[in-house]
Amino acid sequence: MRIPRRRRARLAALVGPAVLACALTLGSPADDELAHRTLDNADQLLKEGKVEQALRDFEQVYTAYPDSGLADDALFRIGSYYYPVDTVDALGTIPEASIVKARDLFQKIKTKYPGEDNAPGALLKLGWIALDPSNPQRSLDEAYAAFSGVVNIYPASPQVDRALFGAGYADYLAARYDKSIGSFARVAEEFPHGPAADDAHYQMGLAWMNQGAWIRALEEFQTVRNQYPTSHLASRCLDRTTQIYTLKVRSGVSGKPPFAHDPSYAPALPAEAARGDAALAVDGANALHLLDSRTGALYRLDHEGKLLSTGAPMPGGVSLTLDPAGVEILAAGSKVRSGAESISPSRQEGGTARPLTRIVAAVRIGLKDLALLDEDRNEILLYTGDAAKLKLLYRDATGRARLAGLAVGAGGRLYTIDRRSRRVLEISAEGVSKEVPVPAGADQELQEPVAVAADDIGDLFVLDKRAAAVIVMTVDGKIVQKIQSQPATAAEFSSPTALAIGPRAEIYVHDARRKTVLRFW
Repeated sequence: MRIPRRRRARLAALVGPAVLACALTLGSPADDELAHRTLDNADQLLKEGKVEQALRDFEQVYTAYPDSGLADDALFRIGSYYYPVDTVDALGTIPEASIVKARDLFQKIKTKYPGEDNAPGALLKLGWIALDPSNPQRSLDEAYAAFSGVVNIYPASPQVDRALFGAGYADYLAARYDKSIGSFARVAEEFPHGPAADDAHYQMGLAWMNQGAWIRALEEFQTVRNQYPTSHLASRCLDRTTQIYTLKVRSGVSGKPPFAHDPSYAPALPAEAARGDAALAVDGANALHLLDSRTGALYRLDHEGKLLSTGAPMPGGVSLTLDPAGVEILAAGSKVRSGAESISPSRQEGGTARPLTRIVAAVRIGLKDLALLDEDRNEILLYTGDAAKLKLLYRDATGRARLAGLAVGAGGRLYTIDRRSRRVLEISAEGVSKEVPVPAGADQELQEPVAVAADDIGDLFVLDKRAAAVIVMTVDGKIVQKIQSQPATAAEFSSPTALAIGPRAEIYVHDARRKTVLRFW
């Protein structure tokens, strides 16, 4: 019979460790001492950065002393080395090979040592692994089962709050928003000082936001700012409250247009930058990324417009987007660069792979896939990891479309412009397309649409070059505001080529003639 270590400790205090060891046949005191020494030595080696030696010692503990009561400790330490993830933000950062190793180790704790101290922690880790986008066997249902197992099997475990959060997050990803709110609310109410409390309020805000309950969402985001001001989520909550108030609340409350030119914004672009066409994107830290299409140079500016850094040039680059983690995705004809990874997609024709040569846009869909706009055939294609096996998402049935721009909005839906017919198109992740109705009063403004941007709360932003205007509208065709260039003023954009939307709903417009970027918010 195997007894958990804590219970053994209590029994040892009553009958003595030697008597207990003999009675339970859990290994000799000498074995226990050797296991302790080996584990301590491995811990020290790991602190010293001697990883290979440490891992060998940990492995020796659970192979040579499987009944010492420390086997689960050794297994958990190795598993946590390979998979240190315990927060949402860390998902997707661990290689697949490490995930596979860690999963086997945590699974061994679950099945062989279910009564030991590390069992709930191992089950929690298995939940995160099942959620991880780098896991080829990713399963939201499996993740939910693992997290629920911690709550139901180990209700006194210190991991219960994080397990409740994980279960809520699995429901959130599955768009079961009401159910996810229930789990997040339990974390916030029962564990207000726990490590997952701020995350729970933030995710509750996102869940309410996805249901269009803007005031409820604002309340949760403000709670994070008030109760957890030092949280890493406080700045995100400020962005969210600003975004929602600007686009969903302010115009209804004050009756004033939500956007106005920001005269204080004067980006410090180098003299050689932005003389021609450009591409823009804004990351979660409110930094503007600008790709100069003429030279392929890449610049990054802070929220005040000061130059932060430059990136590796992308000769021939015509498109720049950012994924949720802030990784730059650039398209340059035959290549797409995502962070350090370079992709050369091709399509199969008659058993022959023919490289794409006119990729003019690339955006991240979900956590791993890329949507590509091929200007050569005016098609939108999906890249899922194999550059030679692309899935067709959209092709105009008439063959007359001239697509421009690609943006991803709420629910992973894609938006693009047909410049020939001056239409805005929506394409689902399954490849179902429809035309987005242009709001009454704005339809005549779509004279020469050149760019489209989208946010994740149901808004579209269309840049019309000839009309020198930005149309702000909802995805169901309701006008929010028409931002018109104001000639002979600081708010003039006479030759607009690109736009981007910041996390606080800031609108950035690049003007090639003025060689600058304007901001409206």
